[in-house]
Amino acid sequence: MSNQNFIIRPEVAAAKLAALKNLQAPKFREAIAKKPRLIELLWFIQAQSLQAGGIDKLAEDFLSTFADSIGTAAMHRIGKTDQPYTASERQEVIASFPQYGYEDQDTEYALTEFREQMLGETDILQGRHRQPNAAFVNKQNHAYFFGFCKRAAADFLPSLFHEFCTNPDAVIPDVWWFNDLLGTLLEMLDAHAGRESQGIVMTAVAREVHDALEFAWTEKAMVEIIGDSRFGKTEAVKAWCAMYPGRARLVKTPCDNCDRSLLEAIAEAAGIELTLKLTLRELKAKVEFVLKHSGLMFVFDEAAWLIPQRYGPRTTPMRLNYIRSQVLENGCPVALIQTPQFFGPAAKNFERTTGFNMAQWQGRIMRRVQLPAELPENDLAAVVLHHFPELDAPCVKRVIGCALVSESYLFAVLKIAKNARAVARKNGREHIQLDDLEAGISLVGIIIPQSAPALPAATVPAGRKTENPVAVRRGGRRATTPIVAMEAPAREVAPTLQPA
Repeated sequence: MSNQNFIIRPEVAAAKLAALKNLQAPKFREAIAKKPRLIELLWFIQAQSLQAGGIDKLAEDFLSTFADSIGTAAMHRIGKTDQPYTASERQEVIASFPQYGYEDQDTEYALTEFREQMLGETDILQGRHRQPNAAFVNKQNHAYFFGFCKRAAADFLPSLFHEFCTNPDAVIPDVWWFNDLLGTLLEMLDAHAGRESQGIVMTAVAREVHDALEFAWTEKAMVEIIGDSRFGKTEAVKAWCAMYPGRARLVKTPCDNCDRSLLEAIAEAAGIELTLKLTLRELKAKVEFVLKHSGLMFVFDEAAWLIPQRYGPRTTPMRLNYIRSQVLENGCPVALIQTPQFFGPAAKNFERTTGFNMAQWQGRIMRRVQLPAELPENDLAAVVLHHFPELDAPCVKRVIGCALVSESYLFAVLKIAKNARAVARKNGREHIQLDDLEAGISLVGIIIPQSAPALPAATVPAGRKTENPVAVRRGGRRATTPIVAMEAPAREVAPTLQPA
């Protein structure tokens, strides 16, 4: 590996796209015309350069995932084999290795030795030809040459990533040590999204969130996503942004009135380096350069804080105006994530006090998504199994019931999972057992609210009814359903869930 741990700042990547707009990068423009996702690849590499291990780690993971593509064109044509190459195959493979230009001199010396030992050499001074070394030749096969290709790939790939992101006219070249490098890098984007998507359960809420974000990205528009905080809205947003770092960045909207703090939040999301010496003017210039040329999507969590928190009759909504004039007008899609309890009342109070016409802001929103206020039981079960893959059906329903009567709702599942696993570890167990689960539920301290929904009928096994009913709202009517304490079924519980 290069061990240089390159960090690519967004200003540098944006400068490459500025050169593209100014017709100063003809090779890159031609490549973009054939493969438009190259811009997404550019921002993906830039985002990964900010992570632990940087570009070296990205290159290592890429070569590990797509190891089957490592090798010269001749090696791929011949195919994998444990047998030594034939004389003609050997000559074809050796000829596909470049003679010079290796990052590592040891590799260059080794390949020079290959040619001498495997093809033979002519001694001009002695006037004779030395024959190939048969013993050396016979031990060569695909795996032997593959190792040298992999070593060359590890040497070259980090520098290639850096050159592509920082040189205005650089493209992804054809390389001798990897088959279809550009096509495989674009495939890497989809593979990364697939891996990240495994960290979230695709509930009805998550599907609507992802659909809205995909719409905003595709149409270069602004969307508003409104939903209660207990249903996995924020986790779905985080998951989508993690799936597509080449498209979007998540901004943690600060809760103050300071204009600089919003700039810093955008800068941090993009990867702009923040230092104590950075003046407001310099920060603003860096942020606006990235906004002007990047085309990145910015997702503002807790968007209600874009409205001034302290204001008088003449206060202008500077943050809203900034997003409209500097983000949207520069072609950057926007998503506003908020809860109905905050943004609506805050906007109305601000409009009433200042006389600002919020319609001119609301009119820029191309899609407004109101998320479901409840989840179907199969979604709840999927969330529980995501956190408790070892649970059987009765215990899954037990956790669902606890979530339904908890103020935290879905977050209650995570709290129960963390506490139950902590209890299991304390008891020296790798998997959660029934006692651990019940202890976790107890430690969470779920408070049954006045208007909590009833436990699903399927969650109520034969057990002891409590004295306290729970008030439930069904179709506008109020009903009462008793809370039922779970008792472990004698034969239905899986062996790993039996009390210790």
